[in-house]
This record gives sequence, C-alpha cells and structure tokens, in this order.
Amino acid sequence: MQAKRLGLLLVPLLFLAACEEEKTEARPKPTEPAKIEFALDDLRYEFADGRHKYFHARRYTETAGTGITLSGGKVCFEDGKACLSAQVKYRINAGKTLVQPDHHVATKRAADVITIEYWGIDDAGKKLRIKRTLRVAGEKFEVE
Repeated sequence: MQAKRLGLLLVPLLFLAACEEEKTEARPKPTEPAKIEFALDDLRYEFADGRHKYFHARRYTETAGTGITLSGGKVCFEDGKACLSAQVKYRINAGKTLVQPDHHVATKRAADVITIEYWGIDDAGKKLRIKRTLRVAGEKFEVE
C-alpha cells in the first residue's frame, strides 16, 4: 500500500521533470555572434613593496543578444614579455553585464604596457576574443 502511494506521488514529479526538459530543448540556438564590450572601471594606482599596482574593476557587457562563456585569459606586462594565463569560467548572459571588482595588475616598471585578454565560445558556437591595453606611467594610465 505504501509503495503504491509513493508511486502515485512520483508520477507527477516525473511528468514535471519531462516538461522542464522539453522547455530547455525547445529554445532556438542563437545565430548571431555575441558582441562583448570589455571595460576597465574605477582605476586606482598604488605603489607598494617595490611594485606599481593598478587596481580596477572588469566589466563585460553582451550587446548582441547571444550569451557567452569565457574559458581562458591572460595578463601580459613588461611590454608583453611576461604573461600569466589562467583557465576561467565567466558567464555573460545575453544582453547582460558581469562586473568583477577588486582586480589589480602589478609591475616593477615605472612605465609599462599591460594587456588583459580573454577568450571563449558564445551560445551560437562562435569563438570570441576580447582585449584591453593599459598604458601606465606611475600615477598616469590610459585604457585602449
């Protein structure tokens, strides 16, 4: 008797799960490539421990209506001679913005060119790369 009741309770749950699967599969795959605006905001300079540090927030905005997942990135400094790479998993949904506060890049050079680059695949299956260059000279910095 108890097993019969349990079975009666599970049938509607399985039906709801199947409906949910149908909803996610029914979404059309985007055909337009994602378009990402990548900005460095709230730049702040500090010199500490023999290094010039450039604090900032990273802002990614998707504007074409196709989401993207960034899967890797690298930061290069010393005019591109030294780079640090990492695997990441940053999701920017279609038409949305992702803000990552509290980043910084440090260099021993008083004047340097720093590049920040990411790559990934959008929901239409297209590869995408984004990049920002930061030209620095002590307290002065310019984002390109």
